[in-house]
Amino acid sequence: MNTPMILVCTTVGTEEAAQSLARLVVTQSLAACVHVERIQSTYRWQGQVQEETEFRLTAKTTPARAHQVQAAWAAAHPYEVPAIWTVEAQVMTPDFAAWLAEETSEESPNGT
Repeated sequence: MNTPMILVCTTVGTEEAAQSLARLVVTQSLAACVHVERIQSTYRWQGQVQEETEFRLTAKTTPARAHQVQAAWAAAHPYEVPAIWTVEAQVMTPDFAAWLAEETSEESPNGT
């Protein structure tokens, strides 16, 4: 299967917010899977350097669904200026690529 996988990523400040965003896109079949990782972030916000624990979400989806994942997260995101970005993964095992396509299909039982 030649369809690339798109990784849609964002960060949030609480595990509860991360799990809520993850469930949002998986239950709608916009993403096949979302990883949630606890990370330490250092960034500048409103002129001050901040150091905080955040949770990074990485959604595995298809090019056809990536924009929908971004839109769903943007609408539900708790941050004033959320960072939501994508990365293209071009090489996957055939079985994984097939599973990804099946889980994000509009014909999936939960698809929108």
